[in-house]
Amino acid sequence: VGELSDVRVDHNLIHGCEWGIALSSEERTAVLLRVEVVDNVALANRGSGLIVAPWVQDGPRQTLRIRNNLLLSNGHAPDHWSGTVGNLDLRSTAIQDLEVTGNTCHDGGGFDIGVPFPPEEQEGVFGRLRWRFADNTLGPRTEFPETRAGKFARPFP
Repeated sequence: VGELSDVRVDHNLIHGCEWGIALSSEERTAVLLRVEVVDNVALANRGSGLIVAPWVQDGPRQTLRIRNNLLLSNGHAPDHWSGTVGNLDLRSTAIQDLEVTGNTCHDGGGFDIGVPFPPEEQEGVFGRLRWRFADNTLGPRTEFPETRAGKFARPFP
């Protein structure tokens, strides 16, 4: 319950953990506003290197800036409890005004950048929610692995 605002997560090294960086708003009456995640390195974590998580009630998040992060080899746990994971996991549908720029994502287990919308819906939904992606460097596209559904909906690369 309440508001968490004006947060900056920068210059961290996260290696070998269950998750890298997680941004979560777990109650519908809570809100996360004006968050910057900048200049971090997430490497070889079991789950996603950076997740904007739909945990509990998937409360609202607004004005998220994810810039200049290095996300490498995250999400290679074939038995992860949340299903398919990868480098940058934007699985929440409760995000308004998202900017993802200048990140390097390579060798994500299931994806380098995963979103909760199928490709045929992305353009319209991204415009409505104000999601912008620019100047991100991704590794070669690989086949999306078949995994169990996990507790959350499958993300789409």
